[in-house]
Amino acid sequence: TSIGGALVFARHANQARAFVGWNAVADVRNLLELDAVATVSSPVNPFELVLAITGFGEATQAEALGAAYAYGEAFASDDEEDEESAIKRQLEEHVPNLANAILQENEIGTTFVHSGGAAEEGGTVLSIGLTWLYTLNHAESGIAKNAQVNQRAETLWAGQLANQDVTVSSAGNVSSVNYAGNPSVLNIISNSAETGAGGFFDGIFIQNRAISSIDDLAAVKAARDVSINAVTDTHVVTVVFSGDYVDGSAINGAVAWNRVKSHTFANIEDRAAVEAGRNLAIDAQSDTTAITLTPAVAIGGEKGVGVGASFTSIIDRTRAWIGDRAEVVPPGGYGGVTGEVTAGNDLVLSARSNPVAWAVGASAGLATGQSTSSGSGPSGTVSQGDAGVGGSTGVGIAGSVSLVIVNQTVEVFLDDAVTVSAGNRIDLDAFGNPVLVSGAGAFAFGDSSTAIGGSYAHNQLNQKVRAWVDNAAVDA
Repeated sequence: TSIGGALVFARHANQARAFVGWNAVADVRNLLELDAVATVSSPVNPFELVLAITGFGEATQAEALGAAYAYGEAFASDDEEDEESAIKRQLEEHVPNLANAILQENEIGTTFVHSGGAAEEGGTVLSIGLTWLYTLNHAESGIAKNAQVNQRAETLWAGQLANQDVTVSSAGNVSSVNYAGNPSVLNIISNSAETGAGGFFDGIFIQNRAISSIDDLAAVKAARDVSINAVTDTHVVTVVFSGDYVDGSAINGAVAWNRVKSHTFANIEDRAAVEAGRNLAIDAQSDTTAITLTPAVAIGGEKGVGVGASFTSIIDRTRAWIGDRAEVVPPGGYGGVTGEVTAGNDLVLSARSNPVAWAVGASAGLATGQSTSSGSGPSGTVSQGDAGVGGSTGVGIAGSVSLVIVNQTVEVFLDDAVTVSAGNRIDLDAFGNPVLVSGAGAFAFGDSSTAIGGSYAHNQLNQKVRAWVDNAAVDA
C-alpha cells in the first residue's frame, strides 16, 4: 500500500498607501502626485499553466514543443515564394518564449500541491491533496480631512502655475496561479497497483481593492487638472487534476473553488471643496479574470470512477462618485459645510467593470475489463479434458459539475447635497461587460457492462449598472 498526502494553508496580506494627512498643508508649483500600487504576483503567467501541468517534466515538455514545431513546419510549403502557414507563424512567435517560461524549474506558481505513489501488483495507492489560500491586496491613496492643498500657491508662484496638476491614484494588481494533482509519468510507469484513489481540492480566496479619494472638509485646487483614479487588475487560474491507471478499481475526484472579491472606488466626499482650472476626472476601472479547471481521469480494469467539479465566483463593486461614502445625506445637508466641486472645462465620472469567469469540469471513468475467472478440469493419470472459463466486465462512472456566479455592481453618481459645476460639460458613464463561461463534460466506458455519465453546467449573473444625479446642484 502506498499513501501520499499534501496540504497547503496560506494567508497573506499586502497593502500600499499614499496620503496627504489630516490638517496637512501642501503647495506645489507643478505636480502633486499621490500614487499607491499594491502588487501580488505569480512567477508563472496564468495562461502558460495549462501547458505546464501535464506531469511529463521538462524533457517531455521540450519534446512536445519540438513536435508541435515540427508539425507546423510540415504544414508549410517548401516553395520559398509561398507564404508561411498560419500555424507555423504562430509557433515561430510563441514557442521560444513559451519553452523558456515552462522549462524553468523554479516557476511553480502561487501554490503547488502534488501527491502520488506507486505500489506493486495487487497493492493500493491513495493520494490526497488540499489547498487553502487567502490573499488580501489593498491599495489606497487620498487627501485626508481638513487638508489644504495649493491654497497658497497663487501667492507663492504668481503667474507660474500653468502646469499645476493634482493626481490621486491607486492600483491593486493580483496574479495567482494554483495547481494540485497526482499525475506523474514516474507514477504511471512504476505503478502496478490493483486499486487507486485520488482526491484533490483547491480553495482559492482573493480580495483585491483600490481606493482613491478626497475626504470631507479637504480643500484642493489645481490651475490645470485634478485626477482621481482607482484600478484593480486580478487574474486567477486554478487547475486541479486527479488521475489513476490501475489494474482493478480507480476512483478519482478533483474539486476547485475560485472566489474573487474586487472593490474599486474613486470619489470626492460630499463636504470637500475641489477646484480644477481645466478638467476634473474621477475614474474607477476593474478587470477580473478567474479560471477554474478540474479534470479527473480514472482508468481501471474493473471499475473507473471520475468526478470533476469547478466553482468560480466573482463579486465586483466598481464606483465613481461625488457624495457621501457611508450614508445618505438629506437635502440641504446637515446644516454645516456642504461640498463644492468646480471644473473650468470638463467634469467626467466613469466606472468600468469587465469580469471574466470560467469554470470547466471534465471527467472520465473507464473500465477496460479483465479476466474474472479461470479453471481446468480434473487431472489424473489420464487427462479427461481442460476448460477455460473467462470473461471481462467493467463499470465506468463519470460525473462533472461547473458553476459560475458573478455579482457585479457598477455605479456612478452625484448625490448627497453637493454642488457641482463645469464650464463645458459634465459626463457620467457606468459600464459593465461580464463574460461567463461554464462547461462540463463526462465520458464513461464500461467493457461489456455498465457505463454511467452525467454533467451539469450553470451560469448566474446578478448585475446592477447605474448612473444617476440626485440631491445635487448641477451647473454646466
